[in-house]
Amino acid sequence: MDLDFLSINFLLLMLLIFFGGFVDSIAGGGGIITLPAYFAFGIPPHIALGTNKFSGFFGTLFASVRYLRHNAVNIPVAAVATISSVLGSAAGSKVATILSGQVIHLAVLIITPLVLIFFLTKDIILPKKTTKKEFRKSTGVIYAVLIGSLIGFYDGIFGPGTGTFMTIAFNTVMGIELIVASGTARLCNLGSNLGSLVVFLLSHKVLFPLAILTAASGIAGNLLGSSLALRKGEKVIKPFITLIMLLLIIEIVRKRFF
Repeated sequence: MDLDFLSINFLLLMLLIFFGGFVDSIAGGGGIITLPAYFAFGIPPHIALGTNKFSGFFGTLFASVRYLRHNAVNIPVAAVATISSVLGSAAGSKVATILSGQVIHLAVLIITPLVLIFFLTKDIILPKKTTKKEFRKSTGVIYAVLIGSLIGFYDGIFGPGTGTFMTIAFNTVMGIELIVASGTARLCNLGSNLGSLVVFLLSHKVLFPLAILTAASGIAGNLLGSSLALRKGEKVIKPFITLIMLLLIIEIVRKRFF
């Protein structure tokens, strides 16, 4: 297909990919912004998915490296949860072929607002803690497996907001500091996305050179966003998580009813 790299639409696409990468590196969920941007640019759905996965993968890779360099990743938890998320995602993808789209959208539409409400009120409804949760090794592994497999399962069925849900789960369930929870989620998301990217590449569903240009824009957004998150911590992460959850609810409503 012919692409006009000098058009206003292309510049808008690059800006949206940049902003999606910026948001994704802080709170996850950047695909809610970037995927519709590819559609609006006129890219066919399967090509848009593959191209979006390519640019998103490399953006997340750079953000993950930055989080790792600043010791803002719980590596043991990330390793266990990543492996579990890959398996969960495979199972979710299988189930997605059986369930109707309406059932999936309705379930997520009910769950997402409840998760958002809990995240915003958890400091009120949960007992005050002066120290982070401490688990025995076996218990921590169980929690990491459950978070990775369950949210990976969601990723396989639906997808958008996976990194956001992981961040919330690591923070609320395992008591990991929000900035470290965000970094850990980026690494998990990177692993779960790798398998999808390989499939898209082998299926020739990535549009080059557009993917290379948008990847550069996404990397820039991820680097800026992760830098901001590492400097500001929870002060900036919490509002962005709230934004992504609200955008996710709006997107689900749009697909379900319009």
